[in-house]
Amino acid sequence: MKKVILVATVFLSALSISCSSDDDSAGQDPLIGEWNLIARADIVDGKPVADDLGCELKEPLTFKADGTFSSIDFDQDQDGNCFEERTINGTWKNLESGKYSIDKETIEIIFEGNTFIITYTNIDGTTKETYQRK
Repeated sequence: MKKVILVATVFLSALSISCSSDDDSAGQDPLIGEWNLIARADIVDGKPVADDLGCELKEPLTFKADGTFSSIDFDQDQDGNCFEERTINGTWKNLESGKYSIDKETIEIIFEGNTFIITYTNIDGTTKETYQRK
């Protein structure tokens, strides 16, 4: 369920500046590039409770300058091996002041060095995710 919510929230609601200094040109959106999820925590009684990410650690999230994004969704088989399940594609737009439209859903992204953080609320409660530039 969390993977579906992640897809619906992050990819429909969520992100990299490439590591090359050539890409640090003025005017480039900080979202452009490839990111990986490095942490997710549910907020319970005001405190973060870390989730086990398993195969989700392998899922690249790529935002392109043309306003599109893609991610490869991984799942785990019965033996615990990760496998590619599907590719997710969509569109994004910078709405200014840290707000982005990801497949027409508005989210706030906080950039901190080579990471960004999003916090979202769904039927299971509030979740905080941290992504790192690849």
